[in-house]
Amino acid sequence: PARAMSLMLAPYPKAGEIPSFPAAAATFDPVMDLISTIREIRHNCKTPPGEWVVVYVDLGEGAAAIRASAGLITKVGRLQYLYYEKAPEEKRPLAFDSRAGFEVYIPITPAQAEAERARLAKEIAASEASAKRAETKLANPAFADRAPKDLVDSERRAASDARARIARLQKALTLL
Repeated sequence: PARAMSLMLAPYPKAGEIPSFPAAAATFDPVMDLISTIREIRHNCKTPPGEWVVVYVDLGEGAAAIRASAGLITKVGRLQYLYYEKAPEEKRPLAFDSRAGFEVYIPITPAQAEAERARLAKEIAASEASAKRAETKLANPAFADRAPKDLVDSERRAASDARARIARLQKALTLL
């Protein structure tokens, strides 16, 4: 009978070609964004990690991928229920955030709402300062004329991003 070769003497295994699935990865991006948004809201509202929450999602882009991954989102996000609609008015106060293609609403307690109001006020003030700083630079003719085009474009993007962030934060404030 032939003797089996010792594992100690066997050659180290070589990796074959690593499979790539770019189309599947692209459709999974909205799912990862949604999970990240839910986790960020939970963190900001200081929701205990073991607590199950109800989440309302108003879908846009990526709706099919999100609906297809509902089980994963529910498990990873520690969700009691996942509704595909805007949260009803009677569920206020609500923690809110939006990303490209969807809006997320999570009912929170009055104590969490007070803390969230304070946090949002700080973030709005910081974003307004950032927008004002960028807009002041852009309003200066010396900066606009002499600075490299990519730097001017960067300041324009910073001002635009800050204004968009302010609008999103103000919407979140109105839902509390």
